[in-house]
Amino acid sequence: MAFESTLNYYDMLSLAETRIVKLATAQRASMLLSLNRICVTRVYPKGQRIDSSNFDPLTIWNCGCHMVAMNYQTPGL
Repeated sequence: MAFESTLNYYDMLSLAETRIVKLATAQRASMLLSLNRICVTRVYPKGQRIDSSNFDPLTIWNCGCHMVAMNYQTPGL
């Protein structure tokens, strides 16, 4: 990525799951790994996920993303 040189260790990228899935392809996984060595990356579920379903975080963690937000709901009383 062109902005890698402007990022610092205290910067944080916050990306939706739809965006990170496009970046986590086989061709770009090494680029994403090197980016995650520089700064912190947080991934959150897409806005259309209104139920308690989740995406598979394993692929995203394998690319070095630090925080993966998940939907967590419990049944009410």
